[in-house]
Amino acid sequence: MASVALAKGPLWMQNVEYPAVWDRTFYDALLEEGFFAGGGVVTAAGGMDISVTPFRCAVAGDEVTGQGKYFVDSEATVVLTVASAGVDRTEYVYLAINDPSVVGGRAGNNATVESGAALPADSTLLIATISLLAGVVTITNGMITDGRVFTSLNLDVSGLVGGGDMLTTANLNDLTNTTTARTNLGLGTLAVVTPTGTPSGTTFLRGDNVWAAAGLAGTDGDVIAYQPLLYRNDERSTELTYTGDDLTQVLEKDGATTVKQTDLTYTAGKLTSVVELADSITVTTALTYTGDNLTSTTRTVT
Repeated sequence: MASVALAKGPLWMQNVEYPAVWDRTFYDALLEEGFFAGGGVVTAAGGMDISVTPFRCAVAGDEVTGQGKYFVDSEATVVLTVASAGVDRTEYVYLAINDPSVVGGRAGNNATVESGAALPADSTLLIATISLLAGVVTITNGMITDGRVFTSLNLDVSGLVGGGDMLTTANLNDLTNTTTARTNLGLGTLAVVTPTGTPSGTTFLRGDNVWAAAGLAGTDGDVIAYQPLLYRNDERSTELTYTGDDLTQVLEKDGATTVKQTDLTYTAGKLTSVVELADSITVTTALTYTGDNLTSTTRTVT
């Protein structure tokens, strides 16, 4: 049996000391930089004071490569007095990581909420900005603009087996590209939204939330389904028109509005055509006879 100890041991082993950067690089791989939801809200607190509600956040260390991310929990509300402005300026309110153990790190061995006329580049996380006019002695909430970004899981799947196919090429990538999204989800062209609501053999979803003309149309075996056919009898009326003894027209109405019109045509006393019109959809049924016997029907949709 042969074995070689790894230069970098596993995290969190009992009675084993290791540098904090090991934890920070692990944390760096899990989360994007930002605040956890709900914390770090800045409000005016009287005079030039501001109040920052309790927060938790992940802050990236920027002084050196591989510094990782720091987890910060403020535990309590922070009150900060902002310096008055001699000239108009934007005041930046931010969280600073002060870690002298890294090259170029600030002294302090802590994290501080600070404000100033500029946002330091290294190991800081913006909380808010304040628009200050020269001579202002009282900060109001209207001067404060939220500057927080929120943390999220780091979903870089490039290191996973298959490149993280379950999150990328299989289904969920590029959802802003409708063609790619439909293809990845196996939906095809029938999932295309048509804002006008006019159905066809390839598209039937509407984008305006009105489904009066939703359905499939145009080929044999298609299902014709539109709202005028789906109604409660007690809300609609029917008007019948006769020519002699033949029923030639049926109007289905919602109040004074015709929602469906059916025209019937006779040849030599036989019903030979039925044309139904509803919400711009026309369904024509042709009836064929042999002698006095009905032998077939043909339906077209336009």
